[in-house]
Amino acid sequence: MNNDKAVLSELVALKRRRAEQRLAAAQIEMDRAQAAMQGLIEDLKSVDRLEIAPEDRLLSLAKGRTVALSAQIAAAKVSMATKQEEAQEARDALKRALYSENQIGKRHDD
Repeated sequence: MNNDKAVLSELVALKRRRAEQRLAAAQIEMDRAQAAMQGLIEDLKSVDRLEIAPEDRLLSLAKGRTVALSAQIAAAKVSMATKQEEAQEARDALKRALYSENQIGKRHDD
């Protein structure tokens, strides 16, 4: 019976470590996606700050620079939402693993 508990404890510890790694990786990906989106937003703001003639601004609009940046920002927002969902799933998995470890510890104390 002790051997079963040890094996179970080890399996739960492995799941916890895996969940911790998934959460860390998801957080890194979220940070990267956020930084990329911020870069795109700054690029779009820089187009607005340009001291250019109205005709040139219209040409820029016609060539699609601002439209392309807006589309890239929208895609980045979708990517961020996906990364946040992945991070939440990783947090939930970590919570379950920690709960399992806690339950095994309680049984071991009894």
